[in-house]
Amino acid sequence: MRNAVLNAVNNALRKKNKRFIELYKKKQEKADKEYNENAIKVILEIEERKGKSWVDRVYQATGVKKPQEKVGE
Repeated sequence: MRNAVLNAVNNALRKKNKRFIELYKKKQEKADKEYNENAIKVILEIEERKGKSWVDRVYQATGVKKPQEKVGE
């Protein structure tokens, strides 16, 4: 509540063309556990059948270097 009051005062006294500060921070929606569990199962099944070649294709398509695993740490 204190943050909301502080933000309201700052918004009332803000300079021209300065961005408005939200009074309340937006809460993240709760994740759908069933959906996530099913997605993980599907990914694990695909990895068993085809391996992890799909990961290499994602890195190649995005143009990002594949991270190297550090040995000995």
